[in-house]
Amino acid sequence: MENFIVTGPFMKYIHAGNGQRLRLSKSYVGGHNFLKFELGRCLLNERLVESGKSAEWLAKDLLIKPERVYDFIENKRVMPLKIAVSIADSIGCDVRALYELIPHHNEAKGDSRNNG
Repeated sequence: MENFIVTGPFMKYIHAGNGQRLRLSKSYVGGHNFLKFELGRCLLNERLVESGKSAEWLAKDLLIKPERVYDFIENKRVMPLKIAVSIADSIGCDVRALYELIPHHNEAKGDSRNNG
């Protein structure tokens, strides 16, 4: 299922599948440039090395298949938030340290944060 946006008079949501509905930030304007960051490369392998843990250990700790951990490491799959939080807790890092975070410059007209 592809993501789609539903807007109402007061709220704006994005449906992310599996019955999840996420509220969009206030920077959403006209369907463009509503994200503050884009995900870059997965840094899980680097965090595992720093923690002295292996992908196999992590998979066992989280009760998931090792192939899934390797898919995250190889950027074949993006970690769902629940998994990312659990991974960060297991290896002792901040959840934001699991991916390169690329700032997304919001260029929407009328956004007071962008007006000098």
